[in-house]
Amino acid sequence: MWVNTPASAETMPADHNKTAGQAPGKKPARPQREDNMKVSSIVNFAGRVALALPFIILGSEAAREPGARVNAVKKAPIKFAQDHADELVRFNGAAMVAGGLGVASGVLPHAAALGLVAATAPTTVAGHDYWNVEDPAQRGNQRIHFLKNIAMIGGALILASQYTRKAKSEK
Repeated sequence: MWVNTPASAETMPADHNKTAGQAPGKKPARPQREDNMKVSSIVNFAGRVALALPFIILGSEAAREPGARVNAVKKAPIKFAQDHADELVRFNGAAMVAGGLGVASGVLPHAAALGLVAATAPTTVAGHDYWNVEDPAQRGNQRIHFLKNIAMIGGALILASQYTRKAKSEK
């Protein structure tokens, strides 16, 4: 038992810094927090890449070749959208690529995630309006795409909120 008096290195045993109950001669356990942070970082990166990949791939396709997407925009009840459908589809695709790259790389991830939400919401409503489709098979297919887009919007919103909390806690 140690008394509350100053001690010199000669009077203290060599293993005085070890935790109680640890076997003599064993190294102290490595803190698990560091390991958890590394795993969390890897999982976070993988999740960001998984979320971003469809935006990057599909956005680049839309920007290069708008195709049938233009027809969906032309059906929108907005005159500007009808008159500039090709340009809007290309711009939206480019915005998705930029947002996807930001999310995947972690460069301005909050803004990138919110940009993806802004770009995906109109695409979802205009491009996957399953409620207007008569054919049951096509209706089901459009409904699946609609719900997938909603899930991607949800993922981007979660990502944006995580970065917001992190930024506030660092202040």
